[in-house]
Amino acid sequence: MSEMEEEAADVICELENVQGLVDALNAVRWKRHQDAVLELSEHGIVLIVEESGCLQAKVYLKKELFIRYDYNAEGRPRFGVSLGLFVDCLNAFSVPGHSSLIQIQYPGPDMQVLLKYVIANLKLILILVCLGFFNPLGLVRWYWLGTWECAPP
Repeated sequence: MSEMEEEAADVICELENVQGLVDALNAVRWKRHQDAVLELSEHGIVLIVEESGCLQAKVYLKKELFIRYDYNAEGRPRFGVSLGLFVDCLNAFSVPGHSSLIQIQYPGPDMQVLLKYVIANLKLILILVCLGFFNPLGLVRWYWLGTWECAPP
């Protein structure tokens, strides 16, 4: 990824181990096909899940949890995500007993969430692509299309 693409991103954050994040997200995952809203800010990321308009849970991921947290957005971007899909994608990078650098970037060049993982001199990029436009609530729905991009680090 070029420096210009990184500069255009609203947020770029990096973790050394994704398992703690996966555990936190699973704590508010009540069903397999759970939708969530991610809100980005200069203080970190907030994940909000709601059930039937009467039960709500929030996960606050403070910027101090990340080894890198670069926030460049104006305002507070919000978008919808399938929580189950997001957790499953993060789990793809979870290797028990191993700590590797994982980068999360939003938006990518085509308004997608990019999850990057570097292992043994091979960079794997998992791309979550937006298939729709904003819905009436102003949220974007994201879907996994099965795209893996492999490139030298």
